Amino acid sequence: RFEGKHDVREGLAARFEGLPDVHYGNAEHFVDLESQTGISKWCLTGTGRDGTRAEVQGCDFYTFRAGEVIRKDSYWKIVERN
Repeated sequence: RFEGKHDVREGLAARFEGLPDVHYGNAEHFVDLESQTGISKWCLTGTGRDGTRAEVQGCDFYTFRAGEVIRKDSYWKIVERN
């Protein structure tokens, strides 16, 4: 769990250090202003330093308050790794 911009930045940098060509694509975003929630669907691809190719489908669930993200939960499904 990461809290605050600094911790999020450091956590993501460490997570993707092993995927130097990481790419997010096929993104779709949905926001419900009334409930102040949102969903992002995406596909992550990348190649590990050992040559292993990864493809991951995922989604993020957001909760907003006063125009800021107060909670974000992420879910990943590894589609391919070879």
